[in-house]
Amino acid sequence: MSREAAVRRSIPLAVRRGIGLLVTLSAMALPSVGGAQTVVWYQGTSTGSQSSAAGTVDVGPDYLSNRTTASGGGTAATPWNKPAGDYCDSYEVANMYARPGVNGGVDTGFTTPTPYRSYQWGSSALSQGVGMCQASGDEWGQWIDPTVVTDCNSAWCGVQHAVSFGQDSAYLPWGQTPATDDALLVESTYEPYVYNYLHNVSGANDAWGYLCAVLEDDSTDQRLEYCLNEWSTWGAPPDQITTIFYNTLIKQWFTNVGTNFDPGTKFATEAPGSDNTIAGPGATGFTQTYAAEITYSDLANTVADINAEITSEYGSCHAKASTTVPACYSTNPANYQLMGLENGQELLGRNNYLGGNDMITEAATEESGGASSSSQPAAGPFTFAGSAPEEPPVSDVPLTKPPTAAQIRTMQ
Repeated sequence: MSREAAVRRSIPLAVRRGIGLLVTLSAMALPSVGGAQTVVWYQGTSTGSQSSAAGTVDVGPDYLSNRTTASGGGTAATPWNKPAGDYCDSYEVANMYARPGVNGGVDTGFTTPTPYRSYQWGSSALSQGVGMCQASGDEWGQWIDPTVVTDCNSAWCGVQHAVSFGQDSAYLPWGQTPATDDALLVESTYEPYVYNYLHNVSGANDAWGYLCAVLEDDSTDQRLEYCLNEWSTWGAPPDQITTIFYNTLIKQWFTNVGTNFDPGTKFATEAPGSDNTIAGPGATGFTQTYAAEITYSDLANTVADINAEITSEYGSCHAKASTTVPACYSTNPANYQLMGLENGQELLGRNNYLGGNDMITEAATEESGGASSSSQPAAGPFTFAGSAPEEPPVSDVPLTKPPTAAQIRTMQ
């Protein structure tokens, strides 16, 4: 997830104590319909396009020794330019170069096997430090404590479990010949563990947890980070285009969108039995299970709003991007490849700390694949019946570049 995703219309802050994050994440196949096949993109720590569930590959000792990256979340080159696999990704949290020999589970809720240093990687060998990752089996832990050294007033600090499918993966969640019943289902479960909020009058203080699919529009060579909010301290609204900007790190235009695990949203469809996104500190001690589909129609709604925003901001819907002007995103879901997954946590403000853990168990889709494999006809590019799609509200912050810390504070 990117720190640029901080742009949002916030509610007044109150002192919050005792909330944290323990996350179990999966993306699972929809019920089979019309001869559709289930395509599994990810299970446990095994990546690959398969027609049935992949066997879980457990992370063993010392796995993190070459599986940590420092980036800007989904906006940066790493870990998405790495070979397919699982990574601990951090940003604005100091260098992770040591192996903590203490039990990080007191802060993340996940106690690894011993010796602890074989399953933990962080900024200090003597303590959890400013930031820490844990990995064992198919479970991952994360810790952020800017009260030690790092000042997260100037930028969002984050630690996340990132899954890379490698460059040019050609993993197509909606298939090569998409049908209108194609969908990618994402599911996550989390239990709050530890989050501490101390009021800091000099800047903003917030935290949130998220699940994102990192997509790329191959027809325009632009990236789309598609995020669902598991919880947030400020009550993140659904169906938001958070930022559109040219990222010099990846030399691509980058759009982040966010929505919630709630009924009635238009960027995703909440699945039956799902808990709703939690706003504020009321999640302590509860286990929440989330599930939502990113359907053909949901993707169409998202692309329509993005392109309306681009047209409003840049005057027209350009077919080809340059370093100063983005192209409109493709209306054909067959052009979107799945580059990876993100499950993690971010915080803003110096006097906070945040710990939790996650488990990404599976990413899959029901792919109808057109008439040859489904009773559903191939849908082709999105079409919009009736009037033109409604233009979304323009962000309070210009979308041509990432927001500054000062702009973020202005919105508190």
